[in-house]
Amino acid sequence: MCRGLTVEGQRGECHEAVVAAAGLKHMIAFFKSLLQLSSPWEVQVYGDTHCEVYGIEYRPLYQCLSRLPGVVLPRKPHYLWTGLGVYAEFVLGGHLFQIKGDPWDDGLLISPHDGLPHKEEMHAIREHLERYRNKS
Repeated sequence: MCRGLTVEGQRGECHEAVVAAAGLKHMIAFFKSLLQLSSPWEVQVYGDTHCEVYGIEYRPLYQCLSRLPGVVLPRKPHYLWTGLGVYAEFVLGGHLFQIKGDPWDDGLLISPHDGLPHKEEMHAIREHLERYRNKS
C-alpha cells in the first residue's frame, strides 16, 4: 500500500516521482503566471515637467533609462522598495532627473530635479520608453 502523494501501479509499485513531478509542474506554472504582467505597461506624460510609468518594476525601468543615449548615471540606484523617495538619479542634457515612487499610485514618477519644464529631454525620455515598451 502506497502512502502520501504516491500512486499504486498495476503491479503494486509506488510512483512517488510521477505525482511529485505533476504537482511541481502545476506549481511552477502558477508562479510563472503570478510573475507575468497582467497588462502591458504604459507611459503617461504630464506636460514637460514629468511622466509617470505604470506596469513596470523599478529595475527594468532603470535599465531602460540607462540605455538612453546621453544619459549619465551619477550614483548607484537604490534597490529597496519603500514606496516613497528618490530611487535613482540620472543626467540628461545637462539636467538632473529623478525616478521616484508615487505614494498614491503604483506608478514610478520621472521628473526633473529642479521642477522646471525640460521639453526636449522629457520628449527623448518618452520616446525611448515607448520604443522599449514596443520591443518587449
